[in-house]
Amino acid sequence: MTKHRIPAIITASLILAGVCGHVPQAANPFGTALTAFAEDDETEYKASGGFLYLPFSGGIATIMSYTGTDSTVTIPDQIDGYDVCQVDEELFPDKSRIKKIVIETEHYSYDLNFMSGCENLEEVILPDSEEWWNVSGGAFDGCTSLKKVHLPARLTAVEQYAFKNCKSLEEIVLPETTGSIDEGAFEGCEKLEKIHIPDAVWLVGAHAFSGTAWLKAKQKENPLVTINTVLIDGAACKGEIEIPDDIERISPGAFEDNTAITKVTISNNVNNIERFAFRNCTSLADIKFQYNLTFTSINEEVFAGCTALKEIKLPSTLTGIKEGAFSGCTALDSIEIPAGVYEIQDRAFQNCTQLANIRFMNANGKINIGKDAFDGTKWSKRQQTEKVSVIGGTLVKAEPDQNGTLILPDTVRNVPKDFFRSMNMDIKKLVIPESISTPFELWGCRNLEEIEMNASFLTIPDDMFTGLLKLKKIKFSPDSIINEIAPFAFRDCSSLEEIEIPQHVTQIPNHAFENCTKLTTVKLPDGLMSIEKLAFQKCESLKNLVIPESVAFIYPDAFEGCDQLILQVYPGSYAERYCKALYRPYHVIPDLNGDNQADTADVQALRDYLLTKTDTLPNGEAADMNRDGRLNATDLALFKNNVLKGLYGS
Repeated sequence: MTKHRIPAIITASLILAGVCGHVPQAANPFGTALTAFAEDDETEYKASGGFLYLPFSGGIATIMSYTGTDSTVTIPDQIDGYDVCQVDEELFPDKSRIKKIVIETEHYSYDLNFMSGCENLEEVILPDSEEWWNVSGGAFDGCTSLKKVHLPARLTAVEQYAFKNCKSLEEIVLPETTGSIDEGAFEGCEKLEKIHIPDAVWLVGAHAFSGTAWLKAKQKENPLVTINTVLIDGAACKGEIEIPDDIERISPGAFEDNTAITKVTISNNVNNIERFAFRNCTSLADIKFQYNLTFTSINEEVFAGCTALKEIKLPSTLTGIKEGAFSGCTALDSIEIPAGVYEIQDRAFQNCTQLANIRFMNANGKINIGKDAFDGTKWSKRQQTEKVSVIGGTLVKAEPDQNGTLILPDTVRNVPKDFFRSMNMDIKKLVIPESISTPFELWGCRNLEEIEMNASFLTIPDDMFTGLLKLKKIKFSPDSIINEIAPFAFRDCSSLEEIEIPQHVTQIPNHAFENCTKLTTVKLPDGLMSIEKLAFQKCESLKNLVIPESVAFIYPDAFEGCDQLILQVYPGSYAERYCKALYRPYHVIPDLNGDNQADTADVQALRDYLLTKTDTLPNGEAADMNRDGRLNATDLALFKNNVLKGLYGS
């Protein structure tokens, strides 16, 4: 007897996916990971009733092979007391002698591919168990002798190519629970002329009945072949056609390659035209959408290759134009993009060679533009002559001036995240307008030295400034609403020299300025609460940093490697206690007149004190700039110089 070694513990992902195939949700209602145990380290193939099977200690088994000689094969519900949960795809060493298959189970629904290619199989009986809800993709593909099939009473789906090329199948009854018939499900079933299709069917895939006697008969009755509320085929249509009012969906490829239709009117009840529906309809010149409140998307390649289509008015309810939707419509010369459209995917209008006029109705919103969306159009070629090109608020082209400065106009509301990564442009200064509300990467701007950040987004992400090794200065708008900096946001900006953190930021996060080795000037906002782990690590050039009184936490290693840094702290503040506890060099900010800042008014207070020696001088000890225990003209000069340099943040 053959032995088959398997691990002692087999996880649910192996048993249920690799061994037991598809398990419907009802088989595991708890939604938790399952674990089964083999009986021992060596599990044997066992033989019973003409089958070779593998048992598992969870009380289940997989039938691996049929060793019998009968032409009629019954797959049992149990084998030697084990529940049969899966049948191997290579069940039949010789498929040619199998004529009838009966499946008996109350447990799990099988992947039925072990029957595909059984060219002499004539009859199949599937059980009426509640667990059986679909006929798997390709299950009977190539069963050219199949004449009779008993489908499960609770069937909901016939999957892709399930009965493809079952050339002898003449009749089939789909249970009343059937809702979907997928792509090519009965394609090539030449003799199939009787089909019971229940009212529950709402989805029919591309070419589901292509080549069947049933479809040919339907086309003779009416060139527009429908199932319930789905229009599934218009291959026999000619001239001008109107989609009936009772149609809600047009199936994928319904009119594909029809070169005889010239005009289509889409009724106001149609809410979905699926992919490829009118692809390569080369005589189709006019498409009219009636008013519709539910139609939202032009799907993949729906009108691709419609070379006669010159003009189309899109529904006002449209929100998206998907990949390749109008690609190759070489006669299309103008189009209006409705205000609600927020996405135009890759190749949407690619090679619409005559398309010269595009009107974007949404002047204030933004549209995500996919790759090559307008490639090969006259409109795109015209945009190429501009330094900066904006489509529906989305930046699609940008070139700096002769000085390397790129000023993005306030018509830009969206910059694709990787726009600059792919452009690799020689930009030295970048001005980002307030109209941009979503962050993006600047990876490709390797020579960028200065940024004016007027953008209206809230967070500086960790990848926005990655790779900007020449960046020296970032200037934020005084009205910036940025309130968060992500960890690592400025790490390795090794040329960065100065930055003023936006006023609403409350935390300098982990590693934020790590390895900014030339950073000399940082102004922290008054409302800052914390400085986190290694925030300024190896900022070797940073000598002075004013810590606002609002700071309530500083991580012990926040300034690791900042060997020249002397923190400027307010008297009695957390920062002062932090410096004392860690023996970190610091100066107390000389607020000499009690107004909580060090500025020219304090310089005047120190001068008056030195001249008169009569006025009181709050925090006078802090005015001893050279720490010699005396207040004199030297301290006044040093203090004035520091104020003028802005070392105290004023």
